[in-house]
Amino acid sequence: MKHFVILLSLASVLLNSCSQKTNNPIILTEKVDVHGYIDLNQYSVSSDVFYFQNEVNSEIYLYNPIDSTIYSINLKEINLKKICSFPVGSVQGLAYNNDRNSFIAFANDSIYEFSENGKLVKTICCGKVFNGFPCVVNSSGFNIKSSKDEVYIHYFADDSLTYKSPDFFKNPIEIALNLESNKFRLLSSGYPHSYKTNCFGLQFAPERITKDQKQRIYTFAYNDSAFVYENDKLTSFFFGTRRNYVKSSLNFQKIKSYNSSIFQSFLNDVSSYYFITYLPYSKKFIRKFNSKSKTNSELQISTIIYDENFNYIGETNFKNFNGGLIFDTKELGVIQLLSDKNKLGIYKTQWNEAKN
Repeated sequence: MKHFVILLSLASVLLNSCSQKTNNPIILTEKVDVHGYIDLNQYSVSSDVFYFQNEVNSEIYLYNPIDSTIYSINLKEINLKKICSFPVGSVQGLAYNNDRNSFIAFANDSIYEFSENGKLVKTICCGKVFNGFPCVVNSSGFNIKSSKDEVYIHYFADDSLTYKSPDFFKNPIEIALNLESNKFRLLSSGYPHSYKTNCFGLQFAPERITKDQKQRIYTFAYNDSAFVYENDKLTSFFFGTRRNYVKSSLNFQKIKSYNSSIFQSFLNDVSSYYFITYLPYSKKFIRKFNSKSKTNSELQISTIIYDENFNYIGETNFKNFNGGLIFDTKELGVIQLLSDKNKLGIYKTQWNEAKN
């Protein structure tokens, strides 16, 4: 009964509008084949690991927080190769800089640069920058990036504001640090108009990927578009589902009257997007969409695919299985990585248009 009351109170405060996209979805089938499994116990690696990819040669790295060690995933021999270790505490973000042949880590409110053999090259303490601070809220959705002499990282502007204030969403969302001058500069990227006029609760953090190290692409959980920045020029593209669904938001003007259960219910019950990636060899963009089932209220996931120019290809039917992190590789094509009970599964993945 208590849960029923919470749902009613959420329904009473939602601002709803139907999706305007009326095109019929093109349904894709997902074919998943097991390529192999890696026994993580053999390397004293926990299942709670951090993955990131070299954007130039497609090498996938695994960071083990237990001993602060980076491994390379050998897809041909299906094993792990130890690269180096660098104990710096709780690492929140990792990247490989191909121009400097070094690893970049964000931890303890600082940027660390390490050589390929794990030697510390430099440490830059970030602290408060301008009116906010660099951070990593979602390592899989907005990991740090690094190329040439710069590191790109999520930025929380004005730490006196929260997602409950429309002013929070008027600030920049990414900052760059120059590794040579130790100076920061704000990037010309920000929240879309919909986030400045409507509240979407707890899932407010953007997601960001890069394409060919030239384009920065931002998406937001409750927005159908991709916002593409190239040389500070912004272009937006539709990058969402073709299914009809109800868009919901909360009223900023009434936010002080909401109890905390409202925000948790919004997070659990309102349809949203999450996870984006670019597949450089397949030349496709991937985005996932989740929605509550109308029959049993279980969370269901659909994978949406666009080509490199943001032309719609299709989307899968909803399923309960979330799948793993998606990577594009030279050796195997598209793969998913899924760790479970100290075992890392490698799954070759293809999407094809369903036959009637």
